[in-house]
Amino acid sequence: MVEDLVVLVDDKDNPLGYGTKEETHIVHEGKLGYHHRGLTVLVHDGQGRVLLQHRKHQIFDTAWDLAGSTHPYLRSGRQEGYEEAALRCLKTEYSGFEDATVLKSSVWVNYSAVDPRNGKYCENEFCRLVISVHNTNVSHNSENAYGHEWALFERLISDSRKNPNKYAPWVLDLISKIENERPKELTGILKA
Repeated sequence: MVEDLVVLVDDKDNPLGYGTKEETHIVHEGKLGYHHRGLTVLVHDGQGRVLLQHRKHQIFDTAWDLAGSTHPYLRSGRQEGYEEAALRCLKTEYSGFEDATVLKSSVWVNYSAVDPRNGKYCENEFCRLVISVHNTNVSHNSENAYGHEWALFERLISDSRKNPNKYAPWVLDLISKIENERPKELTGILKA
């Protein structure tokens, strides 16, 4: 079986080539993997609540994430777009998103971090936020998550400040950017 490849990028998301998921997430001679394209899906219910996932993964296991995170893959010579990869993520990691739609947002961050549980693994990403509005029941796939919950975005901001180690590092950066930039596509979850 041929492994899915991730897109190596610069800090502005310009493609530089491809790498395997394994090699891009390993610390190499003190350097944090290879900078690559990733995405995180923010699902909100239109009432100020966002979907959180208790992450079950080789890297940053047990951290709380937004609804899900993945990469746009190169598969069989075809490059996935951000929105396509986000839909794949939601449909793989949950049931209840069969009719979901997503929107690429103006929010993105560059970040890097070593997994505190195992210093061999890391993240080094240009991470684009993709948004979905969803207000029906969902259930998580137990292969991908320990659990999930809906939380008011304002409570997530507060809790992430009090307990930053509870959250994946990209979540902290994305929350900060949303709070500071207040993008119009997320006015529904932000208090005035």
